[in-house]
Amino acid sequence: MSRNPFQSVRTYEDLLKVNVRFLQGRIHSTPYQLAPVDAETVPLLGNLTDINRRGFFSFEGQPTMRSDLEIKRGYIIGFVPTRTFDAFLSRFLRQDVAYKVEVPDGDGTLMFHNFIDFTKPNVVTWEKRNGRWVSYTAIMNESTRDAELSAYEEYPVIKNILARDCVMMSLIQSSETSPTVESVLQDCLPPLPPPARRG
Repeated sequence: MSRNPFQSVRTYEDLLKVNVRFLQGRIHSTPYQLAPVDAETVPLLGNLTDINRRGFFSFEGQPTMRSDLEIKRGYIIGFVPTRTFDAFLSRFLRQDVAYKVEVPDGDGTLMFHNFIDFTKPNVVTWEKRNGRWVSYTAIMNESTRDAELSAYEEYPVIKNILARDCVMMSLIQSSETSPTVESVLQDCLPPLPPPARRG
């Protein structure tokens, strides 16, 4: 019986490579999904593979979907290394000064959830107005991150990497006319620095 590739993960970069293999159909399950990729995810696979290669470990999401009864907003949840998080925020805000706190309205809204630094507000929602991102904040339940990490109980190395070295976040598309969450990540993720040399 072949070794579970997630058992071989030793670094965040290893985890990204294994997740890309799952998105490519070369691995049929993960700690966060015990079956192959969902049909609704198939159209997103190219973008998901790209953002994982760029350093965003994605584990949940959906495209925007419309039915007769409702519109489900597109979203993505995953982890980004703390060493690139500030650069991500800088690119995301696209301005030189601290973001302006406002209550947004209209279709330009994107929600960003920070599940790791509970000294700061855990949900920040940005909206692009007049070419600048503005935001408002809210608080979410702190147990969310721990609940997601529980999927990795059998993979203590992965759990430790995600808990110690990463920020868990989600982006939520506010409407069908907003940029897709995948395109925002592709635009804003900084290059992933080379991994630190092992002792």
